[in-house]
Amino acid sequence: MRLSVASQELNSVKASAQQAQREREQAKSAIATKEKLEKTRTEDIDQIWKQSRQRDEQLTTLLQETEARHAQCRTELRQMLEAEIQVCNKMKEECKRLTEQLEDSTDKSRAKVQDANKEYCKLKKELNESLAQKRTLEEQNSKKDKHIHELQSRLKQNDENTRKCVSCLPHEIT
Repeated sequence: MRLSVASQELNSVKASAQQAQREREQAKSAIATKEKLEKTRTEDIDQIWKQSRQRDEQLTTLLQETEARHAQCRTELRQMLEAEIQVCNKMKEECKRLTEQLEDSTDKSRAKVQDANKEYCKLKKELNESLAQKRTLEEQNSKKDKHIHELQSRLKQNDENTRKCVSCLPHEIT
């Protein structure tokens, strides 16, 4: 029995040893897997850091280019604005000059219109006086025409009377 117990213990120890061997192999495999994962993880982290640095460099370059373009745009816009301000100032001066010119022309035109109105009033007054004088002369002519007509009528009547008298005279003389 001892032998059987020893055999059982031996079998138990063998089984335990095999179990320990399997566990050791599993542990080795787990450690290898863990080391492999850590190595892969480290490589991934290194790759990510490398990509991050590259991305950082790209972004820095892009930012510098953008800032340079921005500075150039600002300079161009400032120059354009200054040019626009100069053009506006020139236009303002030109408008001021044209306004003064227009005001002078307006004043001269008003003076001419006033002179023309005075001349018109003067001519209208002269015309009215001439028309009144014409009416007076026409009335006088009409009166004189009537008077001439009356005189002609009288003269004609006198002439007829004189003829009658002259025609009566030879009969009376004879």
